[in-house]
Amino acid sequence: MREVLQRRYRKVVENQEVLPDLVLVDGGKGQYRIAQEVLDELLLGDIPVVAVAKGRDRKAGAKNSMSPGGTLH
Repeated sequence: MREVLQRRYRKVVENQEVLPDLVLVDGGKGQYRIAQEVLDELLLGDIPVVAVAKGRDRKAGAKNSMSPGGTLH
């Protein structure tokens, strides 16, 4: 995850491409943290990150989302 995000957003910065309004990550707290760290390292920390993960019981439709404000249900 870290390497993919670094490659993608390093190119965005180097080529002065249009920045996204939001980064959506498939994963839980760990993936959310990695995405936020990469964006912070590239001075893109103002872009909101939302991570979507399966619920604790892994039931279809039971998903949790992580955002800067914490867990969304």
